[in-house]
Amino acid sequence: MKQNNTNFLLAVCLLTGLISFLSAGAQTTVTIQPNAVTGKDAQLASCVACGYSVRNFGTKQDFSAFSWTNGGHSSDSRSILEFDLSQIPFGATILTAKLSLYYNPNSAEGGHVSFPISTNACYLQRVTSAWNESTVTWNTQPTTTTLHQVTIPASTSSTQNYPNINVRQLVQDMVNNPGSSFGFMLRLKHETCYNKMILTSTDHPNAALRPKLVVTYSVPQPMPDPSFRLNGQDENQVGPSVTIGVFPNPANSVLTLNINTHRPSMAEISIYSLSDREIFTWKGILHTGPNEIKTEVSNWPRGIYMCILRTDEEVRTMKIMIE
Repeated sequence: MKQNNTNFLLAVCLLTGLISFLSAGAQTTVTIQPNAVTGKDAQLASCVACGYSVRNFGTKQDFSAFSWTNGGHSSDSRSILEFDLSQIPFGATILTAKLSLYYNPNSAEGGHVSFPISTNACYLQRVTSAWNESTVTWNTQPTTTTLHQVTIPASTSSTQNYPNINVRQLVQDMVNNPGSSFGFMLRLKHETCYNKMILTSTDHPNAALRPKLVVTYSVPQPMPDPSFRLNGQDENQVGPSVTIGVFPNPANSVLTLNINTHRPSMAEISIYSLSDREIFTWKGILHTGPNEIKTEVSNWPRGIYMCILRTDEEVRTMKIMIE
């Protein structure tokens, strides 16, 4: 009897391992390091008296963030950068995402400067509205979200590079929400004088110093759950195979969709306004158990929205309030 139990447990372990291996999907790694032609980035400068706040800096070799003065006038800088993620399939699971940023030795701004009290530590934030590299200015800069923002620590030397910054969650958000994701914004954590972070843009002549993003992802394949049958019955016959809830509701900044499923399935989520305009869409694989999908809603008009979840078996709807 003991031997039979041992064989049974071994078979279960082997089967579980095989299912985990098959459902994980193959891993793919892509490296994105665009040049001046294929890249999309711009510096934003705030100085009104200098005329910078309405001027476009889409071809600068700097990818910078600083707070300084110019002729006695306050002069802050932020930068935005968008990578083409279209080669990553919708619904992919981002396993790793590493962003490398490099000091610009050719910059007219000199090197990094970190004031002892406020420091030149920076945030990398996800850009949530569209922008044009050739026309964007400080006054027309796109919106951003603090959700999953990444902190770049203060420099310890004036020529420091920042290789392999972990931006996995930001890239996952971009893949999950392509309609509200338009790259990264670099900005000082504290925009107070005198601090500088001077890095290179995609327009830099040295290809090795241009911003580089390396992403490893997988596209899971839906597999039958070992517990699909319960006492000889389809689990779907015991109760709903998928349930959906939202939090908070009403929402005003970040909306979280909580979806629970009895087994893996392909799914599509659409959120519509009462005027029947699609505001948000997500397509991907729901895994057995709880699934959590977040989206930024701070720029959505106030009102009532309809959320529709479609799987290969059923449709669920829910009203959402944005205030």
